Amino acid sequence: MDVKRFSLLCLLTLALAACRSSVVSEGMTSFTPTADSPLVVQEYPLKSGPPVETTVMELAEGTSIDRNQRLAGHASLGQGSWGCQGIVNDLRARCARMGEDVLVATPTLVEPDLWFAILTRNGEEIYRVRIGQPALWSEVRALWVWDNHWALETILHDWQAEDGHWTFLRGQISLDGKLMNEIYNYDEAFDFSLVGGKPFFFWQKGDQVGIWYDGQEILLGYEEVPHYFCCSAGTKNPAATMDLVTFFGRRGEQWYYVEVSLPMP
Repeated sequence: MDVKRFSLLCLLTLALAACRSSVVSEGMTSFTPTADSPLVVQEYPLKSGPPVETTVMELAEGTSIDRNQRLAGHASLGQGSWGCQGIVNDLRARCARMGEDVLVATPTLVEPDLWFAILTRNGEEIYRVRIGQPALWSEVRALWVWDNHWALETILHDWQAEDGHWTFLRGQISLDGKLMNEIYNYDEAFDFSLVGGKPFFFWQKGDQVGIWYDGQEILLGYEEVPHYFCCSAGTKNPAATMDLVTFFGRRGEQWYYVEVSLPMP
């Protein structure tokens, strides 16, 4: 590579870094991921991987922060529903109200070993998506409604009977009857929430993990974001409020604690 070409490459790299990063202080980097992104990202390098059984994290610089304290003061999520008490007698179902209408998503055996999550509106089917075979946890993760829209998060999985191992376990996001995994060719879409009243979720293509916010795909450069962990390992999963999403991301060998939010007014 000649000197002129190398110099130009260095200048472009520095310019990109300058646009991406706006504040670096106390081990934290704050940036807007794209020029037109409405979101602000703050990432904190960790000393090791995501913590288990605790919300306290030790940062690479030697200090520590508590995730629960970071979430405190933010309005808790209230748009999604996890249960259907008084509506249907199925603990695996998810229900939500859209005005006067009642939406119910239920895992349903359609054919032998072929399960679907079927969504009804006032008892009439409006959508179905394949979820594979039953597992020990709910295949219907959550049902959300907002501004006359709905979102359904499900898990697609299959069971390999020969050796008793999962062949795959994959998150799916459906918005208003459209499966985002198929439209955007995602390997996985997971952890839906509403940020500032607008749809937000994570997506993965190969070894790239990004976020989708109100129709915009945003690549953050992480190769792994832990999710769907159970029990004591659930502290690795993303956690969200109405205006803040927190998660752990790995870039190369380095792990980060990350916060995504709307800019302060």
